Amino acid sequence: MALIRLGITDVSQIATFLRYSIQTIYNYKSKMKGKALAEHDNFEDRVKKIGSFVQ
Repeated sequence: MALIRLGITDVSQIATFLRYSIQTIYNYKSKMKGKALAEHDNFEDRVKKIGSFVQ
């Protein structure tokens, strides 16, 4: 989620950076979306806003 917060949203880039498979990144993201209280549609946008002053 920290990489998404920094603006890296491409799953293949995240997988390469973390040295995980693309499927593993998809699995992690789907687990986080399932546990999140926010709507699934704008999940990544909400993650990008973490720590910002503008809500």
